Amino acid sequence: MEERLQKIIAAAGLASRREAEEWIKTGLVKVNGQIVKELGSKADPRRDNITVGGQPLPQPQQKMVVMLNKPRGVVTTLKDPQGRLNVGQFVESYERRLYPVGRLDMQSEGLLLLTDDGDFAYRMAHPKFNVEKTYLVWLNQALREEDRLKLEKGILLEGKMTLPARIKKVRQEEDAQNLCRITIREGRNRQIRKMFKELDYRTLRLMRVQIGNLSLGALPSGKTRKLRDSEIAELLEKIEGK
Repeated sequence: MEERLQKIIAAAGLASRREAEEWIKTGLVKVNGQIVKELGSKADPRRDNITVGGQPLPQPQQKMVVMLNKPRGVVTTLKDPQGRLNVGQFVESYERRLYPVGRLDMQSEGLLLLTDDGDFAYRMAHPKFNVEKTYLVWLNQALREEDRLKLEKGILLEGKMTLPARIKKVRQEEDAQNLCRITIREGRNRQIRKMFKELDYRTLRLMRVQIGNLSLGALPSGKTRKLRDSEIAELLEKIEGK
């Protein structure tokens, strides 16, 4: 399949798309022996001979998606000017630039995906796909039934109604009377904390345990695992409604 040259070069890991565009404009890129300077030019990397600076274009790396059980106190960035522990430090062993899909605030924990696949990240993060995310929430008091019903219908938050949520009270242990499980289909900044605060609750602990059909499972805090191709395909199939 033909794609724009700058996208092909970026996918091969040589440069960003912007850098690739500069290489094209300066005549460093050839397709089947011919210099190509038009930014809209396309090629098929499986069929065409593409060179950059006289060197054959390397085959693109297979894209990767990694699951991290983010601990509390870790910032969802690849670098932090304040020197705080960041999620990038947990995926250094994969020896490629994996960036987080969406965010978990510093004091939240649980399932976070990191990838080098821009198309995957777009589908997971764009609001139009309404990807379901499920969290365990420990509150400072037991959730009242009337408040559960309000959240399930949607509440006014910062001038905009939230989408309906699904909430279950969890009573697995004697000390878990204030624990609930909530599923939402949007990702506003610190949304769950703000939703409960709007109803006069304080969130003591927040853990994301599921995205779409993908569960955190028994992955220990601070550990990672690479997703299987079948898991990625099933996740995308679910969110795209196929």
